[in-house]
Amino acid sequence: MRLLMPWRSRGAGLKEKAAANGDWTKYFVLRDGDRYKTEDPKEAVQISSKHHLALTEGHWEKIGNYLSKATKLKDLHLHDCGISNVQIMILLFGEDQQCSYPLKVFTSIGNRFGPRGLEVALPYLQTIPTLRFLGLDGANLGREGVLLLSDALKQMDLTTLKLRENNIGDDAVETLLSVDNCRQLKSLSLHRNGIGKRGFDSITQFLRRDGTMLQRLYIADNKPMDEDCAKNFVDLLPKESELETLSFGSADLEDTRDKALAAVPNLEKLVCDTSSFEAICQSNHNLRAIGVKENEPTLTLTKLGRKMVRRSPILRQALEINARNAASNNEKLRSKLKTFYFKGPFDVQPFTDMDIKLMPNVLEFVTMSVVSIDGTYVKACKGDLDGIYRLIHDLNLPGLISSTPPQEVELQDYKSKISAMEIELERLLRENEMLSSKICTCQQMIVWVGTGIRHGRNMW
Repeated sequence: MRLLMPWRSRGAGLKEKAAANGDWTKYFVLRDGDRYKTEDPKEAVQISSKHHLALTEGHWEKIGNYLSKATKLKDLHLHDCGISNVQIMILLFGEDQQCSYPLKVFTSIGNRFGPRGLEVALPYLQTIPTLRFLGLDGANLGREGVLLLSDALKQMDLTTLKLRENNIGDDAVETLLSVDNCRQLKSLSLHRNGIGKRGFDSITQFLRRDGTMLQRLYIADNKPMDEDCAKNFVDLLPKESELETLSFGSADLEDTRDKALAAVPNLEKLVCDTSSFEAICQSNHNLRAIGVKENEPTLTLTKLGRKMVRRSPILRQALEINARNAASNNEKLRSKLKTFYFKGPFDVQPFTDMDIKLMPNVLEFVTMSVVSIDGTYVKACKGDLDGIYRLIHDLNLPGLISSTPPQEVELQDYKSKISAMEIELERLLRENEMLSSKICTCQQMIVWVGTGIRHGRNMW
């Protein structure tokens, strides 16, 4: 990033010369910051005058004219420079009153220009098709400013929206998140905005809407949550969503009225419900960090976040599994089942109706070893299938060790009985035929003996 600011620490009489001829832009320099170095000095500019002389409209006009020629400018940051409504227009669009650079990032920090300043800037910001990141921290927008922004968002394609410390309240949150284009946001910051229970409800409803792509949500240090509010907020978070990082409650535990810690059991249930096999499968496998600092390059926990994971080992382990880079949800699920289900006494009921041909694959799935290589978790070896398989097999559950479903087993049993009965019937028919033949023979003998007696013959 390039820093654009009044230079007054080098060269005797420089400040006086600049003031005398009224041409500050000759003495504005672009210098590298160690952390923000770019190849093109015109790609990123930060304007800051917090510890420098105030900039007049003449200064802003010359800076604006300079920026209007920066055809490759992508990032523009205004930090505590006291810019006014008119100066915003002059800065952004220079003499041509139109944006000629492909701006992607626009941030304003600590410039309290309010709704009127935003009203001046929005018509021009809306005309920049490349704009994706809009930061308006500490702009004193209030409810009125957010309503103006909500209308403008309908014509914008932002992926990041930062509105820290604007005192917007519950109604403005509901209006803002009702805009369809907000569903494509990937990062939303609403720190310190006086949001209460109604606002939190609006946020959870937004997260549950189809097509919501939000990955990072920062809503810490709003109105203190009581226990019911904190638990209800977590319970309403969707188990299937894109959300990866979440910050809520009193981040530094400064507000003793805030009871966000009471929601730790609810967070456990959200990311890894260990009550049953099915519950683990249906848990959230995307949420990877709770209580994180917003502007850190890596995931750094706030005091509240650290206390949450210390209080719950299950929550800590489940979040660590969810945070594994390049791991699919299936791989995360396998790790959770191995960690929380197969390590202790577990219910075999989920397996009782499983086909024996599928069972080895499932057992291998949940017992496969994984290792971390340069932060990426990869398969190491197949699981200890034999021991677990024998354990389940020895339980001798009829449906478990059958090669066919129970209904098919019952049908086969009936068919076997019918076949046995048919065989027995054939035997009985043969025996009946034999007995009938014997009866017929006996009857003939009786007739023959009777005839001889009548004629006075000795038949024997």
